[in-house]
Amino acid sequence: MDEQSCEQRLEMFFSSLHEKLKNYRIEKRRWDPFLSTDFNVVFEFIRPNENRLSDIIACLLDANGSHGQQGKFLDAFLKRLFEKKRPDRVAQLSGKQPQVKREDPAYYNDENQHRRIDITIDFKDVGIGIENKPWAGEGDGQLEAYYSYLKCEYDSAYLVFITPDGRKPETIPNSDDLIQKGELYCFAYRSDILEWLEECWQLCESDRFRWFLRDLRDYIHDKFPLPFTIEENDDANG
Repeated sequence: MDEQSCEQRLEMFFSSLHEKLKNYRIEKRRWDPFLSTDFNVVFEFIRPNENRLSDIIACLLDANGSHGQQGKFLDAFLKRLFEKKRPDRVAQLSGKQPQVKREDPAYYNDENQHRRIDITIDFKDVGIGIENKPWAGEGDGQLEAYYSYLKCEYDSAYLVFITPDGRKPETIPNSDDLIQKGELYCFAYRSDILEWLEECWQLCESDRFRWFLRDLRDYIHDKFPLPFTIEENDDANG
């Protein structure tokens, strides 16, 4: 693509975008008195940090959680986690009520390190550790230590690493091997978590909690947007 062609495409794109934004703002202003489209009932005044998001994820995964939906959200998560590489685990674990722990101590290599896994789903013989990194980086050897701890504690152990874009952990040297073996899963907020929340919303029978899930979904969508390219815009517009 030559420079002139690229400039023309950019000019056309921003010209059409300006008109679309103008129309959107007009319609938004017309409907806001009735819909309050900018107001998020959960996150307008509460600013979640990493720990708060981990609390929310743990609550959703807890079959005995205050959401009252029993194991629906957990089963949807397990299906998303294992369906492609370990479908046997979906059948084995679905319908069970594991203990969901927050800040589970991981003292495998050094008890003085005071490492804690954000979330642990404890099925007794099967353990799933979840490390949530929406903004922060990894500590020295952090994910490798968590994986070693889980392997020591459980007959079958799995580690889920959640980041905005689903990147691989930097602190596990053989991460590709673990991914191939189905023992390490890299989830992205902007795709995997959003899609799981959409499933939870569809499964939820409580209108009150569905509103919460909708607001949580919108919050994550806004905080962790997909990267945008001109090519994607061309595809979207045919």
